Amino acid sequence: MKTTNKFKSLIVITQIALAIAASAQDYSKSCTIEMQAQVSSAPAKVILSWPLRSDIKNYALQRKAPGTSLVSVALAATTTGYTDTTAAVGVCYDYKLIGYPLISADPTSYGYVCSGIDLPLVENRGRVLLVIASNIATPVAPKINRLVSDLVGEGWAVEQMNVAPTDTVASVKAQIVARHASNPLKSLFLIGHVPVPYSGNINPDSHPEHKGAWPCDGFYGDMDTNLWTDSTVNNATAARAENFNVPGDGKYDQSTFPSAVELSVGRVDFANLPSFAPLSEVDLLNRYLDKDHNFRTGDTTVARRGIVDDNLATMREALGASSRRAICGSFGASNVIDGDFATQTTASLFGTGIGYGSYSSIEGVGTTASLAAGSVNTVFNHHFGSYFGDWDSADNILRGVIAANGASLTSMWTGRSVLHLNGMAAGRTVGECVQASMNQGTDAYIQIGYNLKSVHLSLMGDPTLRLLSVGQVSNVKAEISNGAVSVTWAPSPAAGLAGYHVYRASAAGQPFVRCNASLIAGTSYSDASATAGTVYMVSAVKLETTCSSSFSISSVGVTATATATADPIAQWKSQYFGAQASNDLVAGDTADFDKDGVCNLMEYAMGSNPADSSSKCGLTNVCVSGAGAARQLCANYSLCSTAPGVKITIQCSSDLQVWNTAPASTQIGSTGGYTHFQVAVSATASKCFLRALVQRI
Repeated sequence: MKTTNKFKSLIVITQIALAIAASAQDYSKSCTIEMQAQVSSAPAKVILSWPLRSDIKNYALQRKAPGTSLVSVALAATTTGYTDTTAAVGVCYDYKLIGYPLISADPTSYGYVCSGIDLPLVENRGRVLLVIASNIATPVAPKINRLVSDLVGEGWAVEQMNVAPTDTVASVKAQIVARHASNPLKSLFLIGHVPVPYSGNINPDSHPEHKGAWPCDGFYGDMDTNLWTDSTVNNATAARAENFNVPGDGKYDQSTFPSAVELSVGRVDFANLPSFAPLSEVDLLNRYLDKDHNFRTGDTTVARRGIVDDNLATMREALGASSRRAICGSFGASNVIDGDFATQTTASLFGTGIGYGSYSSIEGVGTTASLAAGSVNTVFNHHFGSYFGDWDSADNILRGVIAANGASLTSMWTGRSVLHLNGMAAGRTVGECVQASMNQGTDAYIQIGYNLKSVHLSLMGDPTLRLLSVGQVSNVKAEISNGAVSVTWAPSPAAGLAGYHVYRASAAGQPFVRCNASLIAGTSYSDASATAGTVYMVSAVKLETTCSSSFSISSVGVTATATATADPIAQWKSQYFGAQASNDLVAGDTADFDKDGVCNLMEYAMGSNPADSSSKCGLTNVCVSGAGAARQLCANYSLCSTAPGVKITIQCSSDLQVWNTAPASTQIGSTGGYTHFQVAVSATASKCFLRALVQRI
């Protein structure tokens, strides 16, 4: 439902913040080049395409791969595609298409694609540190433990660290830096009200009274500590005291990141959200962690599309364009849906809500209170508007988006500067994409917009999340029998699987190593080299194709610990033979302890007492029926319904030399744990014999 923002008059007065062009042109659309890519592995090539544009004078196409120099090519205005035959299989490339306007006064248009051909499966994702606020650590511990299991199942090595909300940001940063120095980290996931760093003398929403220090979680991701100072900025004029920044106050001077941010950082912090009452911070965290688990394990059904609700589309900055580019490069232009952000009932992967803002509202999108009363059914969300990018504020709507019920898992204030999520369509995590956006001043090929490398860039949500999920396997078992481990599982429900991988760890908490050299087509694996206590993990693997890339992705792995299976036959022998159960002369399968002519294994299968000769079993009521061509030899027998681990085969012969499997038996009844059968075979020859063969399985 659309809402009215009480701050509209203030924002209209401060035209410098959100100046609206006189025309009604939708700049978020016109500044977006709907570029997509198809990939081919034989021969290797990336085929870029985009629609013909009558408002473009000419194009420049740029390409960059990690660790390489920028490559650029000029293209004519009538060009609608480009085939890159120099692209190699397994390498990820970033492409940027610049469309220079035919009318010089118009803004430049851009298209972005992150493309790779059969990008390999990422099995080892690095180390992620969960930094958990100590006041919520215990009540959310069960959900944190499940999160750890999910992360390990995706290839992360997980560490945990509790900090008090009252700790200084410097002390928290020192602990992170020490852990990174000891064993390099790749990502930080802040859970709860972890102390919030502030830095800079900025007002990226352009409101003069909002100038000062803004929240800066990227501080925790920059492992350079000596470049952050607290001595030069002296500004105490902001409307909120939280934005004051004076020397020695624990808030930093830097307005842009002073060096590359080494770790991706995301935060899930539901402190001070009164609109969600009576739900507490712990309630909201537990709900979020449920949503997180359901999404990454494939239990949440999500449409491959994106919703764009841009109420400032007439601004020349094209604030919604980055969302459109990410959706188009992921799922195609037809899946960029202009709709109302807050009323979506079908879950979608991307969402965009832009409008005049306050700390707790986005006009035309919603308020924190309305989100608390409803739901947000878009997973990865872009937002822009005044004030709420300063997210460490009461009832902040940026945090409210992911606190809401539904499917929402990340929320970002974008537009100043642009957050590029194009890499998610090639398998990168959302945290990696935001980290690259924080560092974009060092990579000219993706620079666009205002406030490049600004310290306010932040990710609300789990930084380890990927765009797509694969359904898990289930019912994983690892059973030791005869010195080998048999790993079995029920298949993943996902369509189009390439197969399965099985991993092994020496014990719980130890790193996993893949067992199989190539993908397993079936649902079982035998390992001859492991022992009890070894942990096995099974993942389903799929080759995904988006509108820019093809890449392998795996499900969250499901584990089982190898255990020796209880041998029901051994248990039966212990029951009847006691201390002699391991003596083959007494209790061996072929031994006949009670001398009744029936071996022990047959007595087990047919449910008789091996120590009592009067407890007989075998073929009974043997008789001949019929005459001539209809003559049959018939017999009855009974099997014990609680005797697993064996199979009975009825065989027939005419010479006691060659035995054949008899026709199928007919069940004739069941009583007291026994099932009764009758077998009948043709007896037209002069001689006919029946026997029961019992075998272990």
